[in-house]
Amino acid sequence: MAKSIEWRSVGLRLNPFPELTPQTDPGQIVWAGMPKIKTQFEDVFYEALNSRKKQVVLNYGPYGGGKTHAAMYFSDTARLQKLMSSDLRGVHSIYITTPKEGSTADTALYLDIIDSLGISKIIEKTRAEVNAIGEKPASEALRRITKSEEFSKAVVLLGTETDADKLEVLKRYIQLDSTKTERRRIGINREISTTQDKFKVLGAILSCFIGLKKEQRLRDHDRVILWIDEMEDLIYFTAKQYRPFTQGIRDLLDSVSSFITIFMNVTLASPEAVENIKVLFGTALWERISQHIYFDELSAAEGIRYIKDLLKQYRRSSSNFADSYPFQEKGLELLVQSVEKRTPREINRRCNMVLERAAQDGLFTHIDGEKPPIDSHYVKGMAKEIGESESE
Repeated sequence: MAKSIEWRSVGLRLNPFPELTPQTDPGQIVWAGMPKIKTQFEDVFYEALNSRKKQVVLNYGPYGGGKTHAAMYFSDTARLQKLMSSDLRGVHSIYITTPKEGSTADTALYLDIIDSLGISKIIEKTRAEVNAIGEKPASEALRRITKSEEFSKAVVLLGTETDADKLEVLKRYIQLDSTKTERRRIGINREISTTQDKFKVLGAILSCFIGLKKEQRLRDHDRVILWIDEMEDLIYFTAKQYRPFTQGIRDLLDSVSSFITIFMNVTLASPEAVENIKVLFGTALWERISQHIYFDELSAAEGIRYIKDLLKQYRRSSSNFADSYPFQEKGLELLVQSVEKRTPREINRRCNMVLERAAQDGLFTHIDGEKPPIDSHYVKGMAKEIGESESE
């Protein structure tokens, strides 16, 4: 049985390199290294949270480069509030992944966003907006967004209906699960069926989160931030399948005039492959992109900084160990130099392998804070094992 690591013994609270996939609790996620990319995101969010501007950001780079981690990190409301103007009313983050089934991708995108918001929260926000500006102005605002009397009526009913049975029908209607007979009961004659229908309704719902007042003052509005991850999966769709999906995003952007930020995460084998994504997105969506953030592989120096930064953030406050502990400086340099593709994911994997083997070999039995146990000789000895495990 593998020997578990007592992290206290190496001056750490937890394992800094625990998983190959990012944590899902935004508040528990730390940012390590990559200061340029962090600054780019902070600039985007500073503008987003202090203006009415509509933003579309393309994040792209190699597998394991940190795109999903960035989405999780910047989905933390408390973290965003530090960048937010005191005038902005609030912020809502939505994280979804690209659907895997191409034939129903546009419907899945719609439903995933609805599920992420939560139907109860949708009703709460809609009710608050209708009460704030009045039923008639709300209906007029939503009709401008949806270009449909039926759809605007349905959304307004979410905020005004008091009959429990009818409200249940409205919920199913929004979730694309109502029958013609049920729709007749609530006075709605039009089904939400086409891609345009879905994203007109979604635009109206998001606008209730943003705020329906005509005035564009920050204090009257929230910012909606939508992350769409793994958009490289579009390459597995046929043209007939990916066009409704990208059209849906386009329609959403057109129906929501301000206070929305959409991040699209794409994994690419090389920077040049972005041209393939451009074809999948289509000119209409591509031209709406306002900023590109590229997650490049790390240099050796950047990789070392990344590891030290992670160790620092997981270091026990009472420890006086060196910033590279439990690695000696030369051992850490050799480990990073041996990584062929220096992405955060791969660096985490390598560090975890070395730490687990060091624990098994008893290197953490006798601890000396001034003499880190993992030196260059130990890392060299593991190099063959690491290479063999990768070739299996």
